[in-house]
Amino acid sequence: MSYFVAVDTGCIECGESTNVIGIFSDERTARFACDEHELRQAKNWRGEHYFDVYEAEEIDQIYPVEYDSGGFDHSADLGR
Repeated sequence: MSYFVAVDTGCIECGESTNVIGIFSDERTARFACDEHELRQAKNWRGEHYFDVYEAEEIDQIYPVEYDSGGFDHSADLGR
């Protein structure tokens, strides 16, 4: 079973938060939730927001993200 995560991604430059709108068992409902939130956000505009749906095939699962540094060692930036 797949799950569909509706997300409101806020503007980092404006200090707007990113929020999970909901987690749904069908994509159509998740997209509806995004559309409804986007309409409400537009009426009370604060920064840029992006609304999207992401599919997750399993819950209680870590999906590792690969961060490519482009050959640059950022460990000094992290105090390592």
